[in-house]
Amino acid sequence: MTKEKRFNIYFICISLFVFIIAVIRSFKMGITYDEAITYLNFVNHNEFARLDIIANNHLLNTFLIKLITYIPNTEFNEFIIRLPNLIFYIIYIIYTYRLSKLYKQKYSIATILLLNYSINEFASLARGYLMAAAIVLAGIYYYKKWLLEENKKDLIKALFVFLFSCIANTITLIIFGCFLIDAIIRLIQQKKLLDFVKNNKIVVTLLLIFSYLILIYHLFVCFNDKYLLYCKDNFFDCIIYSPIRYYGLSFINPIILVLIILIFISFICINIKKIKFKKNNQFYMILFLFFIFIILKYIFPFEFPNGRALIPFYSIYVISLFDFFNLLNNNKLIKITIFLITIISIISFAKNLNINYVREWKDDRKIKQLAETKYKNNKKIFLHKDIKEKQISSTIFYYSKYKKLYSYQLMDENEYVHMLLTTKTKK
Repeated sequence: MTKEKRFNIYFICISLFVFIIAVIRSFKMGITYDEAITYLNFVNHNEFARLDIIANNHLLNTFLIKLITYIPNTEFNEFIIRLPNLIFYIIYIIYTYRLSKLYKQKYSIATILLLNYSINEFASLARGYLMAAAIVLAGIYYYKKWLLEENKKDLIKALFVFLFSCIANTITLIIFGCFLIDAIIRLIQQKKLLDFVKNNKIVVTLLLIFSYLILIYHLFVCFNDKYLLYCKDNFFDCIIYSPIRYYGLSFINPIILVLIILIFISFICINIKKIKFKKNNQFYMILFLFFIFIILKYIFPFEFPNGRALIPFYSIYVISLFDFFNLLNNNKLIKITIFLITIISIISFAKNLNINYVREWKDDRKIKQLAETKYKNNKKIFLHKDIKEKQISSTIFYYSKYKKLYSYQLMDENEYVHMLLTTKTKK
């Protein structure tokens, strides 16, 4: 058996494993707070409309849910609502394969990109973060191909793909900006920028128009949504430590992380003469992102991204790390480090594995069970007795579902009106 066939078998097995988990969770899991808001506010009902939660309207996700729910009898079907994200999970898997094949550490890259539990969880949710992550990964692939083969078509594909990711989640405008600036700098160094612009006037014009429109929409969301989550701590906690914890490595405390960073810096200083810079290497891209985050924080009125907003950045963290490792060819310490990171990814995924809920909305799973039980026993849900304030949106979803599909009043009409008023006047 050839090395390529062995890798293909390994990749198919691990891909099927993670995809089946996401599919099962999509079937079993009750609607979450944010999914319910998206569906009720932007897909199905006007009575729930609120401008101050517009950040929940991840445009691509909302559009695809609307499109797929035009099929008869698919309203309020949790799995159908989540189906677009599962489709994009397939895209994520495909580009994980294609990108990992461009690296000599393909087993480790494929494992780390696929066995990330946050990515897997959001593949089961009707939100735009996984969609953005999948599209960004595709963009990284085409950009890497441009660096390797110098085919301008790959650069154009990469830039449009990065820009398209902003429709899934506008936070990726930062990613688009980073790669665009990097491409401009590279073209200037090659003395090819003017030729590129002259030969691709339509492409450049479309990129400028679409990026401007998305930026306007992003600013509109930022200035109108009162509930956007930001990280207001220091740079280290928000941009370095927070992602590591969110991506599943919660057992690493800040002191250990600082020690690891200091060891790496010392290692670089010792081996500085052995480092071989290559034009197709993008190890600095994560540093570039960090710089942009700092600029946005201290020059413009934007806080650091937080929590799930960091999901589309995951592949950049991973690829930057491996491009850094590739600067030090055949170093034993680097090989051991890659092996340990791969093992830690596997352990972290196994440790968090669950098909009944996602960690961020763990309690929301109970609303589906409660609604089914009440319906079977011909009983009603009571606001203050059965549910918490954070579960109101999910409860409204199931109230609307049972009323629409089964003509059943899952709760008293007065309590339903009270819930609507509570969500609309919440500060």
